[in-house]
Amino acid sequence: MKKGCRCSHCNSNNTIKNGKRKNKNGYRQIILCKSCDKRFTTSGRFSRMRYQPSIIETALTLSLAGLSLAAIKTKLDGEYKLNVPRKTILYWVHKYNGGKSAEARRAVRRYRQS
Repeated sequence: MKKGCRCSHCNSNNTIKNGKRKNKNGYRQIILCKSCDKRFTTSGRFSRMRYQPSIIETALTLSLAGLSLAAIKTKLDGEYKLNVPRKTILYWVHKYNGGKSAEARRAVRRYRQS
């Protein structure tokens, strides 16, 4: 078990792996807390997001580059063959602090290196 994996319910460190769960973005590790017998999944970089992290990172990068929401939508539609609403892109930009959060800066660095 990874160090620092705490139960999201009781904050205990007494956890074990308990299988995997499949969702549309792949598999998620299920964790069982031995203290309170609750099951939970580890949160990723973009927890509770419907779209894949690479799509969100691309949108944030394009936003930092100064593109409009319509231009970002067009690029995502062309690159990923998805119809991402402009409202969703705007939500991502606001949620991740207008692209100025540490996570967004790391995403920009990764995007520019590739």
